[in-house]
Amino acid sequence: MLQMSRNKASIIFCAILVICSLSSFNSVHLRSKMCLRRFYDSGSNFSLNISSNSATLNGRLKNSSGTEVDASFNLNDNIGNHDGILIWGSGGFAGSCFSCELTSTYSMRCTCYNSVGGTSTTSVDLSRLENSNGSFNENLDGIRINWFSKNFFRYGMYL
Repeated sequence: MLQMSRNKASIIFCAILVICSLSSFNSVHLRSKMCLRRFYDSGSNFSLNISSNSATLNGRLKNSSGTEVDASFNLNDNIGNHDGILIWGSGGFAGSCFSCELTSTYSMRCTCYNSVGGTSTTSVDLSRLENSNGSFNENLDGIRINWFSKNFFRYGMYL
């Protein structure tokens, strides 16, 4: 009986992967129409502006006509400090982190306080930010698919 359940779960998982692949193909097509691409492949002059209560990524991004325009993205609204580790999905890291810099691999590295008063050097990948016609845009498509594939067998086999 357990073998049959696993086979059904495997078939469902494979079907979902095929659907996700097809939707990814359409998503890539739609993205090219909307000019979405990794920000660092289509811009220049990137810098961080960080104070005790704000943090922005600034740069010049190409719009659909190929002209570079000024753009900024509020990192402090989207990145938080979770016990000395930078994470996406929360906010307010600027109040508890310092010495932040943009790395050559387009991550942001900071020294952040943890819950016991110590500090740690941590970084967060900024590659989820894309250029949308000269503006920064946060892309969550790949993140949702990755979460699903990592957690399907953990939870899905027992549904």
